[in-house]
Amino acid sequence: MFQKYNCKLEQLETQKEQITSKYGQVNNMLKIAMGISMDQDFEVETEIVHSTINDYAQTQTLDSRLITKQNELINSELNSLKNSRLPSLSLYGSYAVTGFGYDKTPNEFLKFYPVSFAGIQLSYPLFNGMVSNKKINQKKLELNNNMLQNSLLEEKPSLLLK
Repeated sequence: MFQKYNCKLEQLETQKEQITSKYGQVNNMLKIAMGISMDQDFEVETEIVHSTINDYAQTQTLDSRLITKQNELINSELNSLKNSRLPSLSLYGSYAVTGFGYDKTPNEFLKFYPVSFAGIQLSYPLFNGMVSNKKINQKKLELNNNMLQNSLLEEKPSLLLK
């Protein structure tokens, strides 16, 4: 029985020597990384002091700015889809000059004629197979999804601090 305890004592002493050796290796690697000579001693603080951050200034991250711009884009698309139901009035016109003829010798004749037109177009959507309603509902779902992502992104820093 004494032999059994003696064996465990030797194992514990061996583990203590290994830990002391690894601690020395880590200190030497730290000295190399810091650019300190191996002969110089330094003290490593072993006690960890926990401090709480009371004043955390939240800054707008790139992800939140991206989601904000996506919200603006989706809102713009939603408004354009809603406005596509309204009648539209368009005015268009063109004025040009065209020339017909031959400009080389011996028979030179080249005449220019004005060409122009103007018009008004009234478009009123009567029935489009409910496509507009489906697109509007899809954009509303995208907008809700984007707002949910934004709220999750806003809550993330507070969760990381806890």
